[in-house]
Amino acid sequence: MPDLFFERHVPHLPERMFDLVNDLADYPRFLPNVSGMEIKRDDGARGDVVYARMTIQFGPVTQAYTSRVEASRADRTITAKAVDGPFTYLDSKWTFEPEGEGTRIRFDIDFKISNPLIAAVAEPAFAKAGADHGRVRRRGEPELRGLGQRRHGLLHQLQRFDH
Repeated sequence: MPDLFFERHVPHLPERMFDLVNDLADYPRFLPNVSGMEIKRDDGARGDVVYARMTIQFGPVTQAYTSRVEASRADRTITAKAVDGPFTYLDSKWTFEPEGEGTRIRFDIDFKISNPLIAAVAEPAFAKAGADHGRVRRRGEPELRGLGQRRHGLLHQLQRFDH
């Protein structure tokens, strides 16, 4: 049931940010809780469409799920929809808009975990990880700030380009 959203301005070109987020195979290297990723092209689809099987781990709970991921360089969007796994639904969308000398990045994810036991572990961990990144919030809530000094994941990866 989380409907989470983040946006951030970064001083890098939209194409560079699009490529970073679209490099799904690299996610286990820098996203917390992602321990594996398998990518398979959807040869029957038009455009840049893949099936991405992501393995996530929250404490003792490990789950894998597959999303159909469609990347549109022309629209500067990357969308994903879960097709199996522990979710009743999972929909996400990245957008990359030119803004000044850089890019306004927006990420929106809405999901519901079907198993209540897994949801009890994963949803709070996901929300905390998002809050640790700063600027992640539930839709309609005020902006959350980082809960500590440590920053992980994609924002950390983006920050390394800031230097």
